[in-house]
Order: sequence, then structure tokens, then C-alpha cells
Amino acid sequence: MSKSKLDKFHIMQPSIQVLLGENCPVWWIIVSSPLRWIYFAITRLRNACYDLKILRPIKLSAKVISVGNIEVGGTGKTPICIIVAKHILNNGGTPAILTRGYKSGMTSSEWCYVLNGQIHKDSIKVHPLLDEAMFQSLQMPTVPVVVGVRRAKAAAHFQNIYKEKITHWILDDGFQHRQIHRDLDLVLLNGERPFGNGFLLPTGTLREPPSSLRRASIILSSVEKGKAPQNILNIGPLPQSSFERSLSKIVLCSDESQHFPLENSAVAASAIARPLHFWVDLQTFGVNLVGGLGNQDHFPFTNDDLLRLTESADALIITEKDYARQRTLYNDFPKKVYLAKLEIKLTDAVLFDHIKAL
Repeated sequence: MSKSKLDKFHIMQPSIQVLLGENCPVWWIIVSSPLRWIYFAITRLRNACYDLKILRPIKLSAKVISVGNIEVGGTGKTPICIIVAKHILNNGGTPAILTRGYKSGMTSSEWCYVLNGQIHKDSIKVHPLLDEAMFQSLQMPTVPVVVGVRRAKAAAHFQNIYKEKITHWILDDGFQHRQIHRDLDLVLLNGERPFGNGFLLPTGTLREPPSSLRRASIILSSVEKGKAPQNILNIGPLPQSSFERSLSKIVLCSDESQHFPLENSAVAASAIARPLHFWVDLQTFGVNLVGGLGNQDHFPFTNDDLLRLTESADALIITEKDYARQRTLYNDFPKKVYLAKLEIKLTDAVLFDHIKAL
């Protein structure tokens, strides 16, 4: 995206991925160094307690497949969870996804579950914002998505009321959630920049140092469509695989048989980790993108935000996750709203082989 067009695009509240990207300022590296070392010490101590069995993880009543990363957000955990769940479902299993529900508005004692696009929230009073859980449920109506900060307790509560036995729990964003024992630890990396700017939080975007990958079962790295996958790490015999992520189509929210006409102009709104990447994908796809509005991951837009954005365009394009977060807002919008559909494709069967071996 050229600099001359950047003034037409606005990020309301930049995410940490945007603020601490490749061009992280030197002054921030210096100022945040003490906090980074404190964070490193706490992380190292906590992991050591689990490694030495001073702290012991909780075992759930079924096999657990963790899908996580070592960098904050934006590596494709949500769609990979869907791929894993569909694979288990197609092979006769009964999977369920277990997630924290980051920025859902739920307290640590509350939990709920989503089934067939409907939120079941007997234990909570407020309506939670569940973009990722809702998106997963809309993709797989028969697969329950259980949400709770205390994930082991949420899983136990759900199992008490759900009649069908769960064969596999898929732990969404689970690499750092060591309170739960896992049978397979899948870690996702950005194939282009696997370790962000190379620094731990808060200087950079790493949750843990790269050495923590030694406790993973398999590494799955994203690659651009059409490019050959390659091993980007050298950590002993650790299995590595990859997946392609690309924009496949842009369809009308209310009727997915109707595709976006590329001769029309559009603006894009996205509350995801890396909105700039979304805008570039749309332009690469051939969209005449005349403006964009971004916000921090999981944040809701207002009707006024979107009305101002679409004044000079024929249509609005959003991500599937944004639509899942605020379906009513987009369904009632005065201009046509289109969904940008991502396609995720594994480059080999390594992940499925590991799941089969459980």
C-alpha cells in the first residue's frame, strides 16, 4: 500500500502488533527493558514450576489438543482450531473447543458455551462479546465452543450438562495455559517474521522466548500461497509443517452466492490484530479500496463509525470475525456489507498424522 493512500486509512486504537512491529523505536527498547526482564523472570519461574512438577496440570476427561503461539495474536489460531475440529468430526469423533474468551466481558467465575450460533449463558447476566467463539460455531454448528477464563472448570461444568461424550478438547490459545494437561501441543508461527521484533513483552510481541518451543509437539508456520514451505527453525527433531492462508472470495453477508463486484469502490473495517494486512490483501485481490478503519483486536465498532467511513464508497467489507462479533449491526446497515473469506490449507498431512496417533 503506497504512502499516498495511507491517509485514507485510520487505526482508531493501534494493537500491540502495530505499535511494536519491525520499526519499534530504540527509545522504547531502552525504556521498557526493566519490565521486559521482570516479565521474563516471571515467565521462566512459572514454566520451571510446571517442568519440575511443583505445579501439576489438570487432566480433562478426553484427549486435549492445544493450538497456541508464542507471539501475541494474529497467527491463525482460530481457523486452525476449526480445521482440527472438522478433521476429528469427519473421522467419527466428538470435538469441543475450549477458549478463554479474551475481552468477552465475562468475569473469572463465569462461563458459557456456543452451539449452532447461539450463546447459552445460564451462569452470566450480561451478553458476552464472543467474536472468535461465535465465528467457530457458525462454521461448525454441531461443535460446542465452551468459553471461560477458568477453562478447566468451564469444561467440567459443560460436561455435566452436555449429553454426548466429548472425545477431544481443542484448547484455543493454549500454549501458555499450562494449567491443563495436553496430549498434543501445536504452536503456530508467522512464517515471514516468526518472532516479531525479537523481544519479549512489553518491548516486543513475544509471550515467551523461542527456546520455549522445545516443549511443543509440532510447529505449524504460515506461508504465502504458491510459495514452497520451509523449516524456519532448528530445534532438534521437532516436527514442522505449514499452512497457506489466502483471501479466497468476497461475498455479500445476506447472500453468500453474490460476490463483490470489483468495479465498485469499497471501504474496509476490521478490529483484528493486523488491520493493515487485511487492507493489503483486499487491494491484492483487486478491490478498489478507498478507505479503511481499524481498531484493536476484539473491539466493537459503532454504527456512527461505519456510517462516516462508507460515505464515499459503494460498499463495506469486513472480516468474518468482525461479522460474528456484531451480526445485528451489519445486518441492519444501510449499505451493502461484504465478507472477506479466508482460505486456510495445510501443505501436508503431518498435523493429521499426529492427531491420528493420539
